[in-house]
Amino acid sequence: MFTKRPLPFLWSQLILAGLLVFILVIGDRSQPNIISVSKDVRVNEPIVVTFDRPVKREGIDELVVVSRQGQRVEGEYSWSSRSIAFIPSQPLEHDAEYQLLVGEVRDLEDHPMREPYTGVVRTSQPRFMYISADSRLHIHNLVTQESTLLTESGKRVVDYAVSAAGTEVLYSYTLNGDSGVKYGLMYAKIKPGGSIPEQRQLYEGGEKSFGDVEICNNGLQGIAYVYQSASDDQALVTNIAAYDFLEGGVTEKTLSLGEGEVTGKGLFCAETSDQFMYRTLQGDVVLSALSDTTQRTVLGRYLYTYGFAPSGEGVILGTTSPRLPSPREVFFISSSGVRRQISSNDVDTSQPAYSPDRQVLAVVEDVPKMGGGYFISSYAQVVLYKDQLGQGTLRKVMSVVSEGYSDQRPAWSRDAGYVSYERVRIDDDSQTRIQDADGSFGDGDIQLLRFDRSKSFLIDTPQPVKTGVKGSRVTWLP
Repeated sequence: MFTKRPLPFLWSQLILAGLLVFILVIGDRSQPNIISVSKDVRVNEPIVVTFDRPVKREGIDELVVVSRQGQRVEGEYSWSSRSIAFIPSQPLEHDAEYQLLVGEVRDLEDHPMREPYTGVVRTSQPRFMYISADSRLHIHNLVTQESTLLTESGKRVVDYAVSAAGTEVLYSYTLNGDSGVKYGLMYAKIKPGGSIPEQRQLYEGGEKSFGDVEICNNGLQGIAYVYQSASDDQALVTNIAAYDFLEGGVTEKTLSLGEGEVTGKGLFCAETSDQFMYRTLQGDVVLSALSDTTQRTVLGRYLYTYGFAPSGEGVILGTTSPRLPSPREVFFISSSGVRRQISSNDVDTSQPAYSPDRQVLAVVEDVPKMGGGYFISSYAQVVLYKDQLGQGTLRKVMSVVSEGYSDQRPAWSRDAGYVSYERVRIDDDSQTRIQDADGSFGDGDIQLLRFDRSKSFLIDTPQPVKTGVKGSRVTWLP
């Protein structure tokens, strides 16, 4: 005989079934869960773990561990309620896999994670930007051996700058038009894969001509950059412009640096502050800041090359100009103003470039050639010195043999695993470039040295590797 059950019993069964479905679909909400983890990162980016609820800060340095080949990666941790970011002390290596372990992280109610998390984080492939012999901007991928063209035909790139994060590029160019030469300034975002999906025209016309351009860090929501243009009387002046994307416009402000004081070349911005350096018409190298350009420090006169050290830890200076009888030397000036010579005074040295891990200094040294007891010519070679930035004495670890060639512009990859340079054949007698087989002089072959960061430079002596790319002005992407 059928017995009719009470209605409350049926409702309780439905509620219980709904709760079971909710738990199966949503998960056990009594324990914290990871909802996202960094899978693919640039070598200078933190590895971020995000949770579904606020978690405790205590013990995260032992509960979130990043390692490679069994060795723990050193770094710092940043906590923001629902997420934990691991910030490596040194840039990660390109094209590598890192193991991520997340232990029993607890929420604010002291509930632990249901089980530890293990995963793999991959880093970006090594890529660099360069200007080709036809003055166009490219990105070259060392793994795929593919180059991506970034600029349109007819636009001849004069200079370019990449932001410290490697996500933005600013370049100046010239363009032949019906009414004469036009000058332009373009800004673009760089996607992780290396493409530029959208470019923003900041200027194109005949009133401004651009020299060096740099992206400076001033903490704005958009970007800030410094460039040079010609005034009404054709004297070069330095300008600063800030681009606020939220407003969608360009606001320009001329720096008060003195009319006609600044040259169009020799402009450098620091990566971690709003400081910048420029050269005056009188030959002085001046340090200033975007936030207060009235504060200016003269670093020296007749400096041949100069630039900022990694992480803003000081200023690298190549000293005396070739016009002076003494050899060019390299000095390091710390943030406290202490000046230290970092190259021997009997070698003509220039173009210093510290590795991002602040362990090795690459320079260009002019090597004299003697014949019949007389100095007949010289050639330039890239030399590497081992050093801890601003400490101790440099120790030469290797030289790139380049007789018959001139090697210029050493540049480090963001993981300190590569140093690139431009190699051009020269004539011993005239010290001029030798014409290539295709009838052009080009900008030289971009070559590089590959280092294993786990080995000593004295043990691991790499041989130069040709990239197959001809160009100049290499900048590595993170």
